[in-house]
Amino acid sequence: MSLIKSEVYTDSTGQRWIKQSTGSIDSTTGEPVDDISTNGAKHITNGDFNQEIQESGGFTYIATAAVGTALASAAWKARRIDSTGTTLYADGDANFDNIATDLTALSYSYS
Repeated sequence: MSLIKSEVYTDSTGQRWIKQSTGSIDSTTGEPVDDISTNGAKHITNGDFNQEIQESGGFTYIATAAVGTALASAAWKARRIDSTGTTLYADGDANFDNIATDLTALSYSYS
């Protein structure tokens, strides 16, 4: 089982944030390696990777792919994070083989 430490929280002003063990993204694995926070961002480009972020039903969905990858291409790694920081992966693995047009429609489980 692989878990990434992630937190989804609301600050004192009511803004929602995602805090991950991230900042730069490892160009080999696409995994975060330093600390950054995103505040309401829907699409982030960081180094060699893009991240697509969607929120729905109390979950935060984050997909990662190489810069320039179309959302409809089956080349995204997708994960779902709940309010406790528990991370589940689409298809139960961390492979770059999902589409990112509707991250809520994928099936998530531990990798």
